[in-house]
Amino acid sequence: MSVGLQVIEELIYRYKEGAVIKRTLLCFEFTDSNECFYVELNRDKCKLVENTETYKAKLITTTTILEELIKGKRKLSTEINKGGVVFDGDFITVMNVNKYFNLTPPVMIEKEQPSMIVLLYQWVFLWVVVPIDTSWAAYLSILTIAVMPLLFYKRRYTIYDRISALCIAVLSLLCLLHVDATVVICSSLLLLGMMWFASCFCKFSISSIYTCNNYGGEDALDNIIFLKLHKNISFAWGVFCIYLATVTYFLMQTKIAPYTGLINNIWPALMIAFTFFMLKYYPKSMMNKIVKKNESNHFHHPFS
Repeated sequence: MSVGLQVIEELIYRYKEGAVIKRTLLCFEFTDSNECFYVELNRDKCKLVENTETYKAKLITTTTILEELIKGKRKLSTEINKGGVVFDGDFITVMNVNKYFNLTPPVMIEKEQPSMIVLLYQWVFLWVVVPIDTSWAAYLSILTIAVMPLLFYKRRYTIYDRISALCIAVLSLLCLLHVDATVVICSSLLLLGMMWFASCFCKFSISSIYTCNNYGGEDALDNIIFLKLHKNISFAWGVFCIYLATVTYFLMQTKIAPYTGLINNIWPALMIAFTFFMLKYYPKSMMNKIVKKNESNHFHHPFS
């Protein structure tokens, strides 16, 4: 039995049952032994298969590195940062390899991971109610941020959840002072955009904090590609919200004010398309840059 096969069998033995919802095909290529293995992940089992279709994700490394990843002597995020592990295919699947095969020791978490729903819930509620009645919007928004700790008591709150609650309280006060609804809505978009934009200058952007669980957990916060990807996404959404707030305010002063809602529905669709584009193509681009930077110290880049 080859060394590569021994390592793969040890990896398969560590598979966590139920780690995937649907069938997933992974490819492992070892540059030191010139071997390539295909591993099929199912809800109830994991097995070695022949190459019959396109893989969802491919990891290119050495048998030594993968063996030490299995033993917990190395971290997947660190190896990707250094170019010790090169990937192709779906980045989210690659980052979840830790979870699939229990490569990281379990961490006791007292509360569930932060949720983007908790963050946006406060803002969306305000946007829906303000155009109907500013006074009721103020009362209901204050009530909303008051009961949120009870509604989402299992979730871990972030600084951005707390800043959002403060912003909603201030905006509710403006409603009680009978400030025009357009000013309140545009101010809310401006504040939200500034928060997203400012988070790009922190260690972890809003997008990275709320999505890391999709990438295998908090270990993703050590991954350079993940952090840069989501800082770019947070930056784009921050600029977008600031732009939308400014444009909306001036559009509301023109003859096309009745069509402002229709016009504003176009921009989010474009931003969502941009986000999906970044999620699909940016990780591979960053991986290529890391490998080129380290190719003198690591194995030859297989995709060049």
